[in-house]
Amino acid sequence: MKYDESSGLQKIRDCEQLLESNKSSDCQEYLFVTIFKAMEYMVGGCKAYALFKSGNLSGTKEILQTLPSCSEMSDKERSGIYGMKACAYMEYGINGNHKALEFINEARTRDPLMPDWHFLTSKIMG
Repeated sequence: MKYDESSGLQKIRDCEQLLESNKSSDCQEYLFVTIFKAMEYMVGGCKAYALFKSGNLSGTKEILQTLPSCSEMSDKERSGIYGMKACAYMEYGINGNHKALEFINEARTRDPLMPDWHFLTSKIMG
């Protein structure tokens, strides 16, 4: 499968704009507030990958130097990374669901009070 760098980078820029516009919003939804740093981390990682695939090594290095270490994140924030991975793997059929279940179990372990992780677990298993 050929990777389309230009459309990939544009979608990532769209995600960056959404995150930036919501950074200063008054949204107090538990999921959003809890995993906001994880969403920034995932978008930054995706952008670094897209820049790397397009040959922009200096841009890749610049982003990777600004990404926080996962060890600096709280368990609740890290649960967001696992939850997002689970959502992505859910798109790949039964084999993806097996991997999604692993990730959502890790998300639930790190933040057992997050209702969204319990909902996704039932969705994956259903």
